[in-house]
Amino acid sequence: RIIAINLKGARNCTRAVVNHMIERGSGKIVNFASMAGVVGVPNVADYSAAKAGIISFTKALAKELYPHGIQVNCISPSGVLSERMLAALERMSASGKPIPEMFNPERMATPEELAKVVLFLVSEDIRSIAGANIIVDNAKGV
Repeated sequence: RIIAINLKGARNCTRAVVNHMIERGSGKIVNFASMAGVVGVPNVADYSAAKAGIISFTKALAKELYPHGIQVNCISPSGVLSERMLAALERMSASGKPIPEMFNPERMATPEELAKVVLFLVSEDIRSIAGANIIVDNAKGV
């Protein structure tokens, strides 16, 4: 289920738009992965694998689509400081399970910060970045 939602979801969204972009001769695709896909996180191996797959999918697709004027990049946050994430952290803490350092709220980006990274990647001024995995991780104290 985790792989279907994450990895297949990214593939399905790309399939929905890529032919239109090829016809137009331009486009920008920004996928979302996670630091879990970069470093692997204990107890969520399926999630880590799905996110690593998105990173690899992005790199391969960038090479395939760049000749058509389409840039494909990826963003990997350590976490997003949202209400949903804060609730999940509360549940983890209450269960007694250790919370991985990458999910420390001090390291997480806000949705607004991630939106700015997306805006940077889709800017018309950015033509030479393709296949990148932009890591958004305030590695404070690490």
